[in-house]
Amino acid sequence: METSYLKNPEWWASVALNMLMSPPRVVLDFAKLISKTGGEEALAHTQAVLGKLYNDPLPIDQDGSELTLCKIYVTPSAIYHNDKYPEKDDKNAEKVPLLIDALLNTIETSTSPIIIHGQPGHGKTSSVRMLTQAIIATEQEKEKPECSIVLFYEFKYLGRLNDREVQILSRRTPFVKDESFFHGKQIVLILDGIDDLIFEGGDERQITDGSDYTLKDFIRNMFVLSENINQRGDSRLNLIFTGRSQFIKDIGSAFTSAYHLFGIENFSKAQVDRWLEKYCNIRQIDPMITYQHFTDKELHDLIHQPIMLTISAIMLADQQIGKAQRAISHEDIYRSILTSTYRKKWQCHPSCADLPDETSYHQFLQVLAFILFRNGEEKIKISSLIDAMKQDNRLYGLEMIKNKDDETIEKICRNISVSFFFTGLEENAFSFIHKSIRDYLIAEAVFELLKEVTKNFKPKKIEKSCDDMAADIYFILGKSALSPEDHIPFLKDIIASQKKAAKEMFKPLETFFKSAQEHIYLIKNENGQNDNPFKTEANVLSGLLYVLTNIFQSLSEADRKEFYPDGSLKLFDEEKGLYRIISLLNITDIKYKFDFSGADLNHADLFGANLNDVNLRDAITDEKTILPDYLKKSEP
Repeated sequence: METSYLKNPEWWASVALNMLMSPPRVVLDFAKLISKTGGEEALAHTQAVLGKLYNDPLPIDQDGSELTLCKIYVTPSAIYHNDKYPEKDDKNAEKVPLLIDALLNTIETSTSPIIIHGQPGHGKTSSVRMLTQAIIATEQEKEKPECSIVLFYEFKYLGRLNDREVQILSRRTPFVKDESFFHGKQIVLILDGIDDLIFEGGDERQITDGSDYTLKDFIRNMFVLSENINQRGDSRLNLIFTGRSQFIKDIGSAFTSAYHLFGIENFSKAQVDRWLEKYCNIRQIDPMITYQHFTDKELHDLIHQPIMLTISAIMLADQQIGKAQRAISHEDIYRSILTSTYRKKWQCHPSCADLPDETSYHQFLQVLAFILFRNGEEKIKISSLIDAMKQDNRLYGLEMIKNKDDETIEKICRNISVSFFFTGLEENAFSFIHKSIRDYLIAEAVFELLKEVTKNFKPKKIEKSCDDMAADIYFILGKSALSPEDHIPFLKDIIASQKKAAKEMFKPLETFFKSAQEHIYLIKNENGQNDNPFKTEANVLSGLLYVLTNIFQSLSEADRKEFYPDGSLKLFDEEKGLYRIISLLNITDIKYKFDFSGADLNHADLFGANLNDVNLRDAITDEKTILPDYLKKSEP
C-alpha cells in the first residue's frame, strides 16, 4: 500500500538523495509539500511514483539495477492536435519536439483532458512517470504558493468498472473518499494504459474491445468529473490518459468534450544517440555503443522505438563486456533478441509464470506470424487464431494445443499475450509490437516448415515424394508472396545460420521446383487460396526461387559441386523457363528481386523479359543466351 512509505525514513532519504543527484536537481521540501497538498497520504502516493523512477530498474533489465528510468529517459517528440475530435483532421497537426515541455505547458494553460497515444514501446508510461517528477520539480523551482497533487493509476489494476468513478479510484487510493477530495486542490490525475488487461484476484477482464460500454462509460464519467471540478473557482483537475494509438481511435466516442491529443513519434537519430550516450555512461561501457553498431547489424530501423533500443543495446553491451552467452552475429540477432527477452521475463507480469517453455513459446510466435502472413493481416482475433492453429496443427506441430478444447487454448493464448512481443489484445486480437520482429518470424516459420516438409523426400521415388510434398508446399507458399524487402533478408540470415539443414533441403526443393514449372500441381493443390489461381502459382514459384538461390549462395564450392559437377546452379531445363516465371510474376503484379549469381543460364531465352529486378551480374551465359538488348554485352 502506498502509505507504507510514510513510516520509512530510509526510503524518504534515498528518494531525496536520488533527486539531488538526478536532473532536474530538486530536493523536495516534504513539510512544505504536505502542508500545500493537504495530507501525507496524497504525498506518499506521489512519492511512490517517484520511487519507481529513482529506485526501480527497467523491467527489461532486471540484471542492471543501476539502469533506472530517471537516469536513462530521453524525451520523445510528438504530433499534437487540439480540436474536439482531433484525430479526424490532420490540418491542425503540430510537431512537438519535446513532449514533457509541451505537456507541462498544456497543464498550466488548459484544463481540457490530455490524451497521449503511441505504439507499444514508444514511451507512453515512461513519459507520464517522468511528467510526475517534472510537475513537482517545476512548481518548486517557481515557488508556486499551491502545489499540485499527482495521482497516478495503472489502469490494469483498477479492477472492475462496475461502480462510480471516484469509488473505483479509491480502491487504489483510499484517501480519495469522494468527490469532495478534489475541492480546493490542484490535481493532475493520470490513467496510464487504458487499453491494458485486468488481472484482479485471478479474474481476467478483457477491456480492449471497442464495444466495451462499461469502459467507455467510465471514461465519459471521468470527463464529466473533470468538467464539474474545473467549474469551481477553487479547484483544478487535469486528466491525462495514455493508450495505444489504435485503441484510442476505437474509443474516441467516449471523449465527450475538447481534449489535447499527443501522438508519440519514433526516436530520431539524435535521440537515439543521446540515449546511447546516457546508457554507456551508466553501464560504464567503453568504447561506447554507437548508432553505427546497429547499422552494421542492420538494426537501425528497429532501434527508433525506445523499448527495442533498450533490448538491442543491452544485448550488444553484454557481448562487449563479456556477459553474453555467445557472440551476437548479424545472422542470429533477432533470435538472440527473442531468447534474451524471454529469459529476462520482460514486464514482471503476474502471468509470466504461466508462459510455456522457451521452445514452445518460440514455436507459437512463429506459427502466429505465419498465420498473419497467410492471411495478409497485421492482427488476428483470438477466435480466428485458435481455429487456424487447430485446423493446420498437423503441419505446425504445436504440442501445447494438442487435444485441448477452445477454452483451454484461449487461456494459453491470453497468458502468452502478456509477453513483450505483443501489443496487447487490441480489439481482442494479437498483433506484434514491431513489424521487423513479425517479418523475421515469418521467414523463420517458412524455413522451419519447409524443412519439415522435405524430411521424407526419397531420391529413388521422386514422383511420389513430390506429390507428397505438393499440398504442404502450396499451403506454405501459395497464399501470400514472400517480400524481397521484408522477408528475404531475414531468410538469407536464417539460411546462413542453419547451413546444414539448408543443404539437406536443397535437393528436395530443387526437384519439386523443376516439376512445378510445368504447373502439374496447381489444380490439385491451389484450393482456392487466391481469386486468381495463377497468383498462387506465382507465389509458390517465386518463394521456391528465393529459397533455392539463397541456399545455393550459402554453400561452399565443394558443396555446390555435390549437386552440380561444375558448381553452377541449374534450375531451368527449358530455354524459356526463367522467362515464363518472370512473365507470370509480371501479370500477377508480384514484386520480385532475384539474385542469380552463380547460376547457369546458358542457352536461356530471356528476350523480352523484364529483368530490372534480377541480378545476372555473375550468372553464367554463353553466345546462345538471348538477353534483352539493354543487357547485351557491348562490342569491343
